[in-house]
Amino acid sequence: YAGAVVFQTLMGIEFWSGALIIVLLTGAYTILGGLRAVIYTDALQAIVLILGSLTISAIGLMKIGGWDNLVTSVGPGHFNMFLPADHPEFPWIGMVFAPPIIGIWYWCTDQYIVQRVLAARNETEARRGTIFAGYLKLLPIFLFFIPGLIAFAMVKSGQLNYESSDQAFPTLVKELLPSGMRGLVAGGLLAALMSSLSSVFNSCSTLFTIDIYQKLKPEADEKKLVLIGR
Repeated sequence: YAGAVVFQTLMGIEFWSGALIIVLLTGAYTILGGLRAVIYTDALQAIVLILGSLTISAIGLMKIGGWDNLVTSVGPGHFNMFLPADHPEFPWIGMVFAPPIIGIWYWCTDQYIVQRVLAARNETEARRGTIFAGYLKLLPIFLFFIPGLIAFAMVKSGQLNYESSDQAFPTLVKELLPSGMRGLVAGGLLAALMSSLSSVFNSCSTLFTIDIYQKLKPEADEKKLVLIGR
């Protein structure tokens, strides 16, 4: 869905055509490269996306007159994560208890994430990667939260226009970045979305092969399991 939105916003490609392109391209390189392709593309795409998002934040803040103008425009309430307990959408009770429950399930048990740790050379490398990933989780505040507020402020001031909130980030890329950087960040954004999809493909393949097929065919050798996984 997200990849199709990017195609539609930045390139004018029809939504379902963009979704089909994303699925076919992602499926192709996941089948050919497996988890190794997923890991290397993730690492490269992360660098591009981080640099592009920071650039958007910097240019966006300049467009709206700095941080103080951003706070004034969107209102201080948008910077408060702990809202009253009777808030209809985000009560503070949910913000305190839901993230740990969801986070432990997703980051510690979901094969989509755990497969990266299991692919480490040894336990030491797995531990280092996990700690490094924890530090990277501090970045979404600057990569997505601030650009989202900038898009909201620019819409209020009439500097930006988009049909739905899903189009906020791609629209910022299209309107704020110079052409060369725009193409690079758009490619990085699409690649990051594709890497998420490829991780799902690879984890589903692993779960089916190991938890279902191998149980039914215990005599299957490693070569056969790789073929079935692909």
